[in-house]
Amino acid sequence: MLSEKIKKYRLDNGLTQEELAKALHSSQNTISNYENGIRTPTVKKLIAIATLFGCSVSDLIGECSYSPAPSPPGAERPSA
Repeated sequence: MLSEKIKKYRLDNGLTQEELAKALHSSQNTISNYENGIRTPTVKKLIAIATLFGCSVSDLIGECSYSPAPSPPGAERPSA
């Protein structure tokens, strides 16, 4: 969940909500709202957060794991 990831990255980087807010030109209340799922950052803020933490926006917004689509009925999966 986005709110949890923002908080995790913030804590992993040793930042307070106030410090993160200053780096993003936001308020501490805004960061609190992001972390509590009350507000969602704009795309521009997501990019700024990702840049600050050295991760991708994809890392923040979801888990990128590959899972093959199920085969249609009667179709065989190629062997690896």
